Amino acid sequence: MIKNGEFCVYNGNEYELNEDNDGNLIIITTNREIIDATFVDEYNSGVYSKIISPNEIQEAYERRAYGVIKDSRVNVEKENEEYYFVGTAD
Repeated sequence: MIKNGEFCVYNGNEYELNEDNDGNLIIITTNREIIDATFVDEYNSGVYSKIISPNEIQEAYERRAYGVIKDSRVNVEKENEEYYFVGTAD
């Protein structure tokens, strides 16, 4: 699976890290095995989120998948069973 974006480790598990319109840090996952009752599925979509404070984060990092085609670096945005979707990297 291609992972692009900001991620963090919270309570020993990896979550996608985001920020809401009010500046709150939000962790997001679709993995029901790593959530507890404090997570919400606001839109009943299987995506669980929780507002956390910065000091609760054990580690934060950014991932950007890329490839090289004809000596040019390209972003790898997503994949399916047959091919990858790529774009130019800046």
